[in-house]
Amino acid sequence: MRIEKREVGSGETPRGSGSQRRVSEEDRAAVLEALGRLRYEPLAVVDRSDDGRPRVVLGFFGRGISKTAYWLTCPDLSAEVAGLESKRAIARYEAELAADPSLWAAFLRSQELYRRMLYTLFRRELPEVDPTPYLRQVRGVAGVGDARFLKCLHAHVAFTLATGRGPAGAMALSELGYARGGDGRWRKKLAEEGR
Repeated sequence: MRIEKREVGSGETPRGSGSQRRVSEEDRAAVLEALGRLRYEPLAVVDRSDDGRPRVVLGFFGRGISKTAYWLTCPDLSAEVAGLESKRAIARYEAELAADPSLWAAFLRSQELYRRMLYTLFRRELPEVDPTPYLRQVRGVAGVGDARFLKCLHAHVAFTLATGRGPAGAMALSELGYARGGDGRWRKKLAEEGR
């Protein structure tokens, strides 16, 4: 399996920053339907399905701090990812990552990128709260406490769709039959071939 190994920039900001990606009422309703509840409002839609529905939204920040920056909101893709998790894909991916030094290095860089993006989000969205003590526990995607492990495959897929980074999410998307198109978006291979 060929997974892109991109370098992480030091000044990364979360995709979805800025008002151009703010969530419309229609988007909000779709996210509510997909997730079943909204504890806080999503900040932005950062990736959409081909039919225009929100596929990934940028975090929910209200009075508290969330360890998850990107949320997978496409019901079909969420169900597919749950199927992978039920087949122990996380353990398989951890073994595959550990067996390939360059893939492993890309994975660790993506974990650090996530951590930095989360810090940037907190500083921007909750300027009155110093996230430093809280983020000492966070080492990567989905708030994992040890960057050497995968925690939530849904969060890794959302991170990959939102940022184009993260070998774990790319591995899952590839296994589910998705491919990255020339425009950088991930689509089902059959849908791409039928166009």
